[in-house]
Amino acid sequence: MRVILALAVTLVAGLVIGLSCDKATEPEPTGPKEYPVYFADPNTHSAFVYDPLTGKVDSLPIHADTRDGMRVSPDGRTLYMSNYYSVVALDLVGMSFSTVLARRAKFGVVPSPDGRLLAALGDDLDIYDLESMSLIHHDTNEVLNGCFAIDSKRFHVVAKTGGGQLPHVYTVNLGSGNQVTRTFFSQRAPRVIVPDSDSSHWYLIQSVGMFLDRFEVYDVSADSIIFADDLVPGNGRIAVSPDGRYVFYTNVGPFLDIGQPDPPYTITVYDTETNQRVKEIRTVGVFGNDTLETEMAVFEVCCTPDGRWLVGIDNALTFGIITVDLETLEVARWDELERYSPFKQWLSCQSSL
Repeated sequence: MRVILALAVTLVAGLVIGLSCDKATEPEPTGPKEYPVYFADPNTHSAFVYDPLTGKVDSLPIHADTRDGMRVSPDGRTLYMSNYYSVVALDLVGMSFSTVLARRAKFGVVPSPDGRLLAALGDDLDIYDLESMSLIHHDTNEVLNGCFAIDSKRFHVVAKTGGGQLPHVYTVNLGSGNQVTRTFFSQRAPRVIVPDSDSSHWYLIQSVGMFLDRFEVYDVSADSIIFADDLVPGNGRIAVSPDGRYVFYTNVGPFLDIGQPDPPYTITVYDTETNQRVKEIRTVGVFGNDTLETEMAVFEVCCTPDGRWLVGIDNALTFGIITVDLETLEVARWDELERYSPFKQWLSCQSSL
């Protein structure tokens, strides 16, 4: 099923001037808390913050180019923004900017769960030590939709090039001499890779054919797919509940009408304990003060670190944002965005990396 190429990659040191993964973290104490959720409108250089407890949406007092990505740090204090020219960090306490990388990361950056590392994705893969801003790993592969393991020692990413030019999962073990492993899947091309808490299982969205993707659960040690679910029209994202129990995946299809079937207007719930699909959360409802139901094809999802909420947005024209209660697995809020933006992207939660 797979081909593995292992190689020791030499550490590269250098100085630089100073971003689909939402994964499980240890659940925090229960009870209402404020864990803001961030998203952006790359077209207007605007960023927004959403409070799942109150449904309030505020625009951040900034004007920043986020066309290549936006991601909040694990401690919730820094918002990383990527554009054509640089990667900048917004201090969410003092609302001040600093340049992190004077280079483009065209598929965004990913901070590690321990807050020490930053992976820059694009035509190359570069991983930096944030304290010294030294380059600790470099490879000449076009990569996107990556995330760190919970211990920050491995980085998993979808590679579009390298290894014979076939899309595959690229893993670098930063705790073992930067050893690289490439995992290929027969007649499928990975879009999204999210590992579980110990990286023993991967949650994947794989491209299978025209308007057909597949959500798969891959057992790494057994080199086998233990669960699969076809997605029509495909093109979704993945989020994992903080306790690791549930995996949520979406099925939105292309953003432009190119003749694809209608999406199902649901978020699917996979139970890791029973290895089954256990629920379809319907995403058709009445937003804000509207009186009629609106169909929302949810694309991006993230879980708040207290294990209380799953938040979802689309990238199109519903002008809405939904919040799912993770205890009941039902939509608790249908909030209107007051037409802030016709294009929403880069949904990100604290500790949802």
